[in-house]
Amino acid sequence: MEGFRGNRVRSALAGLACAGVAFAAAPAWPAPMDTSGTAAKALDTSDLARGMDAWEARDWDGVIEHMAKVVAANPAYDMVWTRLGYAWRRLGNYEKSLAAYDEALKLNPSNRGALEYLGEAYLQMGRIDDARKVAARLMGECLKASPS
Repeated sequence: MEGFRGNRVRSALAGLACAGVAFAAAPAWPAPMDTSGTAAKALDTSDLARGMDAWEARDWDGVIEHMAKVVAANPAYDMVWTRLGYAWRRLGNYEKSLAAYDEALKLNPSNRGALEYLGEAYLQMGRIDDARKVAARLMGECLKASPS
């Protein structure tokens, strides 16, 4: 029965993603949020560019190497944390993946990409109830974002 429930949640997450409401619909690189009360550090765009190149090449180790440098210099980029979480998940390190998604969602609780990928991580871990909760939260964010 759990496999069936997992497939239903996976289908729901996939349906939301296919509708273009999750990661692909989010702005690629929003301006950094100043979470420290001081001006945000300048972004080293070379590491960001290398991380994006690694992303396109599905080089998950490269994504981690370069995106980790980006968030070390300026941890306020929720979309970079999301990509780090995805790369860690693709390499099977769920602990680091969940931690990265948590950072992304602390910065931006409406980050639909982080929610989608967090739900997928929970499914892969067999945490069906957690995946359902995330799917419901993702649906709520999608409804808020869709035009009336």
